[in-house]
Amino acid sequence: MRKPLTRRWFAALFTLALVLSAAPAAFAAANPVITVSLDHTSLILPLGPYVEESERTLAATVSENGAASTEKVTWDSSDTNVVTVGRDTGVLETVGTGTATVTATCGTGNTAVTAACTVTVVQPAVLSIDAELYQEK
Repeated sequence: MRKPLTRRWFAALFTLALVLSAAPAAFAAANPVITVSLDHTSLILPLGPYVEESERTLAATVSENGAASTEKVTWDSSDTNVVTVGRDTGVLETVGTGTATVTATCGTGNTAVTAACTVTVVQPAVLSIDAELYQEK
């Protein structure tokens, strides 16, 4: 005796639903979503060695599918006449006044993701003291 047509359709649809429900997990495992974020999106730094290294170091956070990742980040500056950055460290060195974009990159080619920080380097303020005001009379 033949099974009714509705039973066969129900079985086929149920099997298809099971296969399709497993597809997103398999796709995510094969194609992880990686994001990069920085602790600063803009900085204003004085020209010269007036700022502690900890205050002129950018930190990148890499996430893979929403969880922390240990993927390597490389750093680059759009204008090395304004600011340089340690390729593997994110430590900034001011070179001249102006504005440059420092970019953190994770991955390569079409799968590379980036985050950027605009760094503005300014001439430090100079205080002048009138010596005559402080001379003994």
